[in-house]
Amino acid sequence: MTAILRKYGVEATIPFSLFEVDGIDLRVDAVYAAGDVKITKDEGAEANTTNSFTDEGSKYSIVLTATEMQAARISLIFIDQTGTKVWLDTDIEIETYGNASAQHAFDLDTAIQDVNMTQISGDSAAADNLEATYDGTGYTDDAAPATQSQVGSLSIGSAAISVQAESYVLTTGTQTVGTVASTETLDALYHTHTDSAGALDLYYQFDVGGSGTAVEVGITGYLNGSNDTILVQAYDWDGATWDTIDTRNGSNSTTPITDSLSLLVRHTGSGANLGKIRIRLYAASGLTSATVAIDQIYCSYAVVSQSVGYALGRVWVNTAIGTAGTESFVNGTADNQVLTFADALTIAGNVGLAEYNISTESTLTLAANLNDAIVYGVGYELNFGGFDCGNTHFYHASPVNGVVTAASGHVDILDSIIADVTVNESHFTNCTFTGTITLGSASGDVRIVNCRSGIAGSSTPVFDFGTSSANHDVFFANYHNGIEIKNFNATTGGGTDLLSLSGIGKLVVDSTCDGGTINLRGVWEIVDNSGSAVSFNYDENRSEIDAILVDTGTTIPASIAALPTAAEINAEVVDVMETDTHAEPASVVGATASMKDAIMWSKTLGRNKMTQTATTTLLRNDGDTSTISTSTVSDDGSTFTRGKHT
Repeated sequence: MTAILRKYGVEATIPFSLFEVDGIDLRVDAVYAAGDVKITKDEGAEANTTNSFTDEGSKYSIVLTATEMQAARISLIFIDQTGTKVWLDTDIEIETYGNASAQHAFDLDTAIQDVNMTQISGDSAAADNLEATYDGTGYTDDAAPATQSQVGSLSIGSAAISVQAESYVLTTGTQTVGTVASTETLDALYHTHTDSAGALDLYYQFDVGGSGTAVEVGITGYLNGSNDTILVQAYDWDGATWDTIDTRNGSNSTTPITDSLSLLVRHTGSGANLGKIRIRLYAASGLTSATVAIDQIYCSYAVVSQSVGYALGRVWVNTAIGTAGTESFVNGTADNQVLTFADALTIAGNVGLAEYNISTESTLTLAANLNDAIVYGVGYELNFGGFDCGNTHFYHASPVNGVVTAASGHVDILDSIIADVTVNESHFTNCTFTGTITLGSASGDVRIVNCRSGIAGSSTPVFDFGTSSANHDVFFANYHNGIEIKNFNATTGGGTDLLSLSGIGKLVVDSTCDGGTINLRGVWEIVDNSGSAVSFNYDENRSEIDAILVDTGTTIPASIAALPTAAEINAEVVDVMETDTHAEPASVVGATASMKDAIMWSKTLGRNKMTQTATTTLLRNDGDTSTISTSTVSDDGSTFTRGKHT
């Protein structure tokens, strides 16, 4: 029944309908009597409502007082108290809102809500960062949205995009004015250095991302010192050397000079230094009190990377030869697979994905919980590492090992080869088992559908119910080949285990099993080592098969064994033919006489005395004391006729 909502502690009118006792038509003339309406608050004791109900025509209503509305959950129970009920019993569920003690604290009557959010997804730091983003304080982080100042720090050069320096390194010399942040905009606020004993060495570093290639660097500033010269250099990541791209000569002037200097492909880093560019200001010696002042320095780059991206909506992982990194739309793509699953999780969170593809040569060992995800691949090794994988699907792993839990939902493992795992709530579909599957200490259901043993020879996979007090409900559907069951309802545990097994194969029940019934469907050879502690319940087909096996294995062979031998049959035939005697017939045998009577009749006709007159033939008995039969004869001159013996 769907609950209705009313405000906590506020008098409320509750409309309702009553039905005839047959439950078909509305009852429109019900009359209230004391006790007809009961109220319970938060599953407490029943009490009569303060007010009676009111007839509203085809429907009714009842007013609940403000006191009666002071509960999170309120139940109204309508039961006719008359001797013969005139309406069908019914009830109404009410949930309150708008109070800390209500079922729903949120006040639905307030159009504009005063919300004080302290956490986002259970993370208080995230709520604080969101506040800083919008209250003027400001929040910056590599993974955070860009601030206005950061966006303003992007400048336009001859390439598509320009970025300011992310950092700088001073090796020789002294920083006298400003910081690297002073070089972001052209505002006459300088980042200034002086030499140290005639030498100066510093560089600015830029990051153009994994999809960018630097094309030029722009520098606005001056070198104060008429006899001094410094080199502007770009780092060659291929040759691990510095390339000189400009020479700056000093003067006594502080008027800034602007230069745009071209960069080569080798000046953009790759691998662990992906997208990095370093611009160096350098003099090994010879400076005479030189001052280098930089008002602005930026790097322009073009986006030249081409990628198939997160194909099929997945983050792609190769733990053997992947590339470390978490840059969105650079790392973890189908053609630039990420090296670690930890990085894959970060990427997935950044780009809003929950599916992963693991390469064949990879080994996936979980280092944290993985919920509500889908993991694809073919032939990758999987180790659960003891983490929670509730509502996560794993496809085509080989082999699968480790301990996995599911605090919510279940773990789905499909089309995989299962070695040694410990599970609780889990589903296996079209899997091959080669090791031991142990049920964990948490109660739950395990479903095994269209699976099989993958062990050659007489050995079988082991399904161990464990010795905890948990209740396990296990269902095998269309299982093939062998399976051994251990600790089914073991006395050392105390839980209740249920097992249904359908399919065909060999079932071995270990001596550690100590009770319960295994329900079997299909054709199973059973090896019961439990000492009959476990019973078996077969479906009708199996019972019929067992009966047939009894017939073919016991009854029929026994009957065949009891049959006479060929020698016995031959002796019996000889006895019948040569020893047994029969009396001659005393009268004519019938038209359907037995073989014995027919043979004796023929013998009597051929052996005994017969007398013949012109019209009659008489067959006499052996002693010539009586006539056995008579046959009439006639001859009309052309045909002689002998009649039947009678």
